[in-house]
Amino acid sequence: MNFLGLLTKALKPIFFILVARLYGQSLFALYYISWWSVGELLSRLAIFGLQEGLIREVASYDETPDPEHEERLYHSIATALLCTTLLSAILCSGLFFLAPWIASSFFKKPELILPLQWSSMGIFLQSFIVIFLAALRGKRIMRYEVYVRSLLESIALIGFCLLFFWTLPHSVEAIMAAQVGSFVVGFGAAWIFLTRHFDYRRILSAFRNLTLNRRMISFSIPQGFFELSNFGVLQLDTLMLAFFIPQEMVAAYGIASQIAFHLRKIRMSFTQIYAPIVARLEFDGEIQKLSRTYTHVARWSLEINLAILGGLWFFKEPLLRLFGEGFTVAASVLMVLGFGQFINGVVGISGNVLLMSGYSGINLFNSLLVAILNVLLNLVLIPRFGMMGAAAATTLSVCAVSFLSYWQLKRLMKVFFIWREFTRPALWGGVAFGSGLVSLWLLSFETFKRGTLWSGLVFLGVYGLFFWKGGFLKHHLSSESPIQEAS
Repeated sequence: MNFLGLLTKALKPIFFILVARLYGQSLFALYYISWWSVGELLSRLAIFGLQEGLIREVASYDETPDPEHEERLYHSIATALLCTTLLSAILCSGLFFLAPWIASSFFKKPELILPLQWSSMGIFLQSFIVIFLAALRGKRIMRYEVYVRSLLESIALIGFCLLFFWTLPHSVEAIMAAQVGSFVVGFGAAWIFLTRHFDYRRILSAFRNLTLNRRMISFSIPQGFFELSNFGVLQLDTLMLAFFIPQEMVAAYGIASQIAFHLRKIRMSFTQIYAPIVARLEFDGEIQKLSRTYTHVARWSLEINLAILGGLWFFKEPLLRLFGEGFTVAASVLMVLGFGQFINGVVGISGNVLLMSGYSGINLFNSLLVAILNVLLNLVLIPRFGMMGAAAATTLSVCAVSFLSYWQLKRLMKVFFIWREFTRPALWGGVAFGSGLVSLWLLSFETFKRGTLWSGLVFLGVYGLFFWKGGFLKHHLSSESPIQEAS
């Protein structure tokens, strides 16, 4: 199932490449602003942490077959659906009717009016998809998330995109119609899967005699702020760029941002495994062992992120050229954003340890702080430096809060990195990168484009050799590793 999930995640970049190639950079930019910046941000606001609250409630009430617990379970689902309906209705109607003002006065791009109105429909549908799937995840059924979000929606999106390209005028509205069409497919599939495990008549009955689950709402509100501020950091720069620079540049920046974001996902995958171990070690008061395990996970992230960041340096232009020649202007921007996510992927693990140790309030404060800092830096740097200013603002704010989290963890819990553990991977990463640069110089600058490809392969080969011969895998998987000891 995890392999299927990873495989289907490749469909998203395929879709981006398809849209950029078929419709061109300008129309792709309008689509990216209207959905991936505005639409996705408002979708987080429409859900506002309710999916996490619902997972928690369903998991707790599903443990026993007690009739009273079953009744509370269905009232929890009805509460989540009611809150989502109200929030999404307000946000969607607001976006639909305010789209002319937002497009013309804020973005100064009247051609965004219809795409923003299409986005309002997508927000409404996606909100319900997330809640349906959250109820299933509460029962520890994870496969439907992959089936719906990664597989069915992605295939429908690509299929509708090709269909509308051949049958409709080439416009951003055709792309948005494909996006909304994929959500219609996702909504139908998620509802079918939901009704396999929950009686829809009891959900409707809970609506008619609803007792609000106030505990779930109280849990969801701070979680919603946390998720909104985290996601906002990733989209605020794009939204603000759209106000200052041509839309073609926004498209290039958006793709660079999406690629860099994949470094963040490495940390997220490790912290999911690490979460229960942290909770147990913190509860048992084994701070020294927690420091060792914390360092070990950060070293995992460092080793993989070094390979990706180094690979991005050598392959950045060929990678961006897949989307179109005009996207290569964001090559330097990609490296600045990538460096920020690299730091976040290693040092930013501190924030996850704080959260898993019960310091959710501090983590929420850090998330709000990074959002505010990002806005202020973007306001200062974008008018003067454009895309590079936005990238620098995002990277500076992410790095600042990552190191702040590390300082807070060290001060509050006496948990800190064992820095000598990072020496070998950092040294070998430097040697591998130096080997790539030397090979680039030897291949001469007359064949620079071809030379960077070969040099990138040299870098990956040398680093991979160190990774294998240096005993990294053997050390991580051995019974003596801190992770194995702690678990």
